[in-house]
Amino acid sequence: MSFTQVFGGNTIYPSDVSYLALALDADTELQWPLETATGNNVVARIIDVTPTDAYSITMPDAMLTGVGQVTQFLNVGPDTITIKDNAGGTLLSITTGLTYTLYLTDNTTVAGTWESFQAGAATAQAQASQLAGYGLIAQGSLLSQSQPVTVFNADFTLGAGNRAAAFVWEGGLGTLTLPTASSVGNNWFVSVRNGGEGNLTITAQGADTINTLGTLVLRPEDSATVITDGISFFTVGFGQQAVFAFDYTSINLATESGDYTLTGAELNRIAYSFVGELAGDVDVILPATTQQYWVANNTTGGSYTLSVGTDGQVAPVDVPRDSRGIYYCDGTDVVKADTASTALPIAIGDGGTGATTAGGALINLGGTSVGIDVFTAVDAANARTAIGAGTGAGSVTSVSGSGGTTGLTLTGGAITTTGTLTLGGTLAVANGGTGITSFGTGVATFLGTPSSANLAAAVTDETGSGLLVFGTTPTFTTNITAPLVIGGTGAASNLILQSTSGAGTTDFIAFKTASQVERMRIISNGRVGIGTTSPTGLFNVQAAADDGFLVRGHQSLADGCSIYSVDSTNSTTKGMEIAASKIYLSTAFVGVGTATPTAALDVPGTSSTIAALLTNIAEPITVSATAATGTIALYPSTQSVLYYTSNASANWTTNITFSAGTTMNTAMTTGQTMTMAFMVTQGATAYYNNVVQVDGSTVTPKWQGAAPAAGNVSGIDVYTYTVIKTGSAAFTVLASLTPFV
Repeated sequence: MSFTQVFGGNTIYPSDVSYLALALDADTELQWPLETATGNNVVARIIDVTPTDAYSITMPDAMLTGVGQVTQFLNVGPDTITIKDNAGGTLLSITTGLTYTLYLTDNTTVAGTWESFQAGAATAQAQASQLAGYGLIAQGSLLSQSQPVTVFNADFTLGAGNRAAAFVWEGGLGTLTLPTASSVGNNWFVSVRNGGEGNLTITAQGADTINTLGTLVLRPEDSATVITDGISFFTVGFGQQAVFAFDYTSINLATESGDYTLTGAELNRIAYSFVGELAGDVDVILPATTQQYWVANNTTGGSYTLSVGTDGQVAPVDVPRDSRGIYYCDGTDVVKADTASTALPIAIGDGGTGATTAGGALINLGGTSVGIDVFTAVDAANARTAIGAGTGAGSVTSVSGSGGTTGLTLTGGAITTTGTLTLGGTLAVANGGTGITSFGTGVATFLGTPSSANLAAAVTDETGSGLLVFGTTPTFTTNITAPLVIGGTGAASNLILQSTSGAGTTDFIAFKTASQVERMRIISNGRVGIGTTSPTGLFNVQAAADDGFLVRGHQSLADGCSIYSVDSTNSTTKGMEIAASKIYLSTAFVGVGTATPTAALDVPGTSSTIAALLTNIAEPITVSATAATGTIALYPSTQSVLYYTSNASANWTTNITFSAGTTMNTAMTTGQTMTMAFMVTQGATAYYNNVVQVDGSTVTPKWQGAAPAAGNVSGIDVYTYTVIKTGSAAFTVLASLTPFV
């Protein structure tokens, strides 16, 4: 609220009370001396305060007065009094006998901004409320440490105003973004605790780092104080829950040899995996501080060793390749932790033999003398000896054969020395045999040499000779999948495809390719369909999407392909009817009555016929909200009429050229003429076409009547140009101006 005079703009204060004697027996809020004020505790220029205890005085709403409001306080009592703004903030702490002057410098908030000074003091006394800043709070005349706590559960970006604050996360996964170190400067700090259920990531901006990294993850119950030197951020008192204290890193030692000293983010980790192809033996140098290390040697390359130790350790500890181990530093050297040995011998109950010798192991495992001899025998003969089997020599005294299966008999024997066992009979088909005793000469020959001639000799019911023919009129009831059907070898051979031998009415012959997709069909009335199974004409081509009907002439034909409509004798050309909603000819020139068209559509006619008869015709016009001025390109390739609907703003040059890329000289041949019009809208001040060009070269037109010297106000001037090509780059232009008002 502003309190200023309408005339002059000077500040208007509330009713001016010069003096107030205030007996302070309780915390009291003053009022501005306005008409609506109640009671006597109003702000005066001079207030003498007599407190009966350490009470406070609260100033009124600063927005209800103007800046420059001045009040002097004198403490005439025995107790210290506190002066507060309307929001409860401490402005002054006045001990007995002291006088302070308080004045308002900003009234845009309820609390306002107040300044003060001590009256009558040879030495200035600083007020705690004036000295309090980030991390400090005024309590009476004293400054106390302050760390306001903010509980948050959404991503937040810190700023300079958060100095000395504490932030407690109570969400799931979240991000707390630090300000840039350069913007907050040296000694800025903030405390952070993760009291939530997920990780809180503290993120540095740009090239800034925190503990040499771009981010720091606080797991649930972790806490830290983050400080900066104006360049980077660091943590002090990084408290971690034991359950989250374990971490892991992988270090690539490819091409390394000799000493490799851990630095930066590699330090103070728990689990290490060393990978990569070594170039030599590598000693990993760890800091000489008490800490445990879980080390996995996953390196490759030669037979090089990997060891861990402190700088200067006489005998670093080897970590065998493809092994894992637990190590610790005792502050001086690195020591292998898991060095416990196994008691020997291992008992049978623990998977051992309970013995220190092979013989003892065999006995402990239940071996007998015979079993042990068999187990330790060096060959089969010794093993047979161990079981009392002698040399193993013997003989068969008699062999005989008898019996058989369906159709077969086995005879012979008993044979004591030498003899023959005979298998006779015929094995039935049901038992896996053939049921015959001989294939016959022809079948046996074919099975031995399976050729067409041998097959023909083996078959007895064929007709014809030389080739195997079963009948002159065979009926095939299954698909014929032979890739080639030939009508014969002679010059007059024929191949006849017939759909039916009867009087067919719905029969057809279909041709299929590519996964049995039908491509062409000949139906019973002789009509041929390509792309359709129901042709409605003698030759019906129905193209699919993005397909077409291509007729191509021989490459030696200068004019490509010729299509004729002739009579039944193929001697007289006849008319051709084309029924289509649109006809699109993808060609540069079309000639009607001429084989050498020189234009997109060339209809020369003859000495006895009219070239073209058009019942109605429309020509394009370009309408543009443009004002005629400068040089105007008139393109007959785009439109026959150009219409500018904005008022002309200056005299102009009309340049007639066929298109932006083609000249009239190129488009026209000698003896041709083209006519186009330019409609110009005129305002209160009229302008005119004072220069005419063809292909950028100025020509002098032959004007109907006289060349224009001015335009016609408030109307439309229509300029008509007829361009006649009289030679190479030579033109005669006939021009006229017709005003429309």
